[in-house]
Amino acid sequence: MKIATNNTRSMLTGLFAVMFVALLLSACDTNKYELDNNQAIAFGAPSAEIQCVNANPLKNAYFGDLHVHTTNSSDAFNFEVNLTPQDAYNYAFGGVVKLPPNDSEGNGTRPVRIDRPLDFAAVTD
Repeated sequence: MKIATNNTRSMLTGLFAVMFVALLLSACDTNKYELDNNQAIAFGAPSAEIQCVNANPLKNAYFGDLHVHTTNSSDAFNFEVNLTPQDAYNYAFGGVVKLPPNDSEGNGTRPVRIDRPLDFAAVTD
């Protein structure tokens, strides 16, 4: 009995990769430290007194979607959504897509656009 299929493993690997990249993008640049009391960074581990130049005590909030389906997924296909993964990313970052009801050629007839682009998105077919 298999515990995880190859498809499940690849989805989990992709999810972890997206989360890792999101963490990297939200982290401070390690070359921009402000040293207090002339302290140096030893062995790559900054002391508690060293603050990031771009530190934001209120933290930054990022908004996105980690569960998007396209026509490659049966969830979307069953509802006649004929959007590709590229269409999903275009929508997430401010582009226009057309959703069902579809015309006789299978193209969406209802144009939609998000009012504020997302900071990140993950297609999870």
